[in-house]
Amino acid sequence: MRILVLLFALAMPVVSWLSQSGAFGPDNGTISDRYPTLLVAAGYAFSIWGLIFLLDVAYAACQQLGTRPRTDPLLDRIAPATAGGFALTAAWMPLFRRVCSACACW
Repeated sequence: MRILVLLFALAMPVVSWLSQSGAFGPDNGTISDRYPTLLVAAGYAFSIWGLIFLLDVAYAACQQLGTRPRTDPLLDRIAPATAGGFALTAAWMPLFRRVCSACACW
C-alpha cells in the first residue's frame, strides 16, 4: 500500500502540470476569464501548491526509504487514507476542467 502512496504523491504534481498545460481542457486563467466572479485569487497565491506537493512527495519517499517507517504500524494504518487523499487530489484537477468546460450553467 505504501508504494501507492508514493505513486499518487508523484502523480499530483504531474497531473497539476498537465492541467496547467491544457492537456485536460482550459487552464485556470481561461476558466476564470470565462466565468467572472467578484473575487479571484492572484496567480502567485497558487504557488503554495508547489510546497504542498514537495512535502507530500518527501513524506511518501521517507516512508519508502527509512528504516523506522517500515516497522511503524501507524503508517500501515493510515496508508490507505493517505493514498486515497493523494489520488483524489490528483483526480479533481482534470475533472474540474472537464466540468467547467462542459457546464454552461455557471
